[in-house]
Amino acid sequence: MKTRLPLSVYLSLAITAALLPTYFGIPLVRIIVYETLTFGLLYIIFGRFACRLTLTDDTLYVKYLFPWNKDIRARVIDVRDVEVKKGFYDLFSENTIAGLFVFPRFCYDQLILNIYDDRKLKTTIININTRFSQFDQIVKLLKKRLERIAN
Repeated sequence: MKTRLPLSVYLSLAITAALLPTYFGIPLVRIIVYETLTFGLLYIIFGRFACRLTLTDDTLYVKYLFPWNKDIRARVIDVRDVEVKKGFYDLFSENTIAGLFVFPRFCYDQLILNIYDDRKLKTTIININTRFSQFDQIVKLLKKRLERIAN
């Protein structure tokens, strides 16, 4: 299964592009500053950790949209347990990252993998921003695969 980028990334790009015509007659330096500030604000709120998840039979790939986030690859056979922490949009879940009033600090989810690596159990926290329903589908599918491997 493969997920898509969150809709908020497309919304951020559309808002940034929609602001361009309003800058008619403004010096170029000011336009660059305004666009950079707009993109930075929208990135913090909507686009941080935007990624695509791909779950194959034996590997989980996390490919981030922005190059400053390092892509992640985890072998499913090495994963022992999966936990999920939700971002700001799921306030009533007991799995929220920090409870109430977390917007805009936590506009992403966390996938916590306990991985058996070189005879040691290592916890890896993966920050994820993808479409709401697709993240839940990937987690359910990953848990089913882990159950199948355990049996």
